[in-house]
Amino acid sequence: MGLSVRRLGRDDADLARTALRAVYGPELGEPPCEVFLDEPRTHLLVAFDGEQPVGVAYGYELPRLLREGTAMLMYEIEVAPLARRRGAGRALMDRFRTLCDELGLDSMWLLTDDGNPAAQALYRGAGGERHPMDQVMFRFTPRKS
Repeated sequence: MGLSVRRLGRDDADLARTALRAVYGPELGEPPCEVFLDEPRTHLLVAFDGEQPVGVAYGYELPRLLREGTAMLMYEIEVAPLARRRGAGRALMDRFRTLCDELGLDSMWLLTDDGNPAAQALYRGAGGERHPMDQVMFRFTPRKS
C-alpha cells in the first residue's frame, strides 16, 4: 500500500468528512467541510495509508498587515491513534511546508504546549524552531447577551 498525502479541494467535502471521522472518531458529527474547502485561504491535507485516511492537517493563510507577505497558521494536525509513529505526521508536516513554498508564503507557524512532548518532537523533527520561549496564549469566547 504505502503512505501518501493529498490536499483536498472544494469538491472533496464527502472525502473530508470521511477522513475527519476516521481520525477523530465517528462521534464527530457533520463538520462544515463545504464551507471550509470553499474558502481559498484554507487548506486541508489528508494522509492515507493505502486508501485508508490516517491523518489530517489544516491551516489558514494569514495576510500580514505591518509588512509584506503571508504566513500560514497550521491550526491542527492529528493522526489516528493506531497509525501514530509510522510517518503520517511527518508526511503531513512535510507536505504543508511544501504547500507554503508553492504558495510563496514567507513562514508557517503553529502552537502547542509544554505538556505535549510528542507534538514538539514532531515539529522539531520537521525542522521547526521553538520561538519565542515565553509565549502565552489567551482565549476569548463570545459574550452572552
